[in-house]
Amino acid sequence: MTKSTQDAALLRQRAGTPMDPVDPDTPITEVTAARLRDAAEKAGEPFDGRSLTEAQARERLRHLEAANKD
Repeated sequence: MTKSTQDAALLRQRAGTPMDPVDPDTPITEVTAARLRDAAEKAGEPFDGRSLTEAQARERLRHLEAANKD
């Protein structure tokens, strides 16, 4: 992996995008928590982000974003 590829991967992870896999024990990032909070609010569901790992939060975010498209 080149330096620029590593930098891009790190930026995607920090931005909370689900493009790269994350360690299952990685704590949720602030960016992902904010996105999850917004999606939960739009769906009328409680925000449960602080108790989730980054991987769990990304999965929950995908679910909420899909529900919000309906």
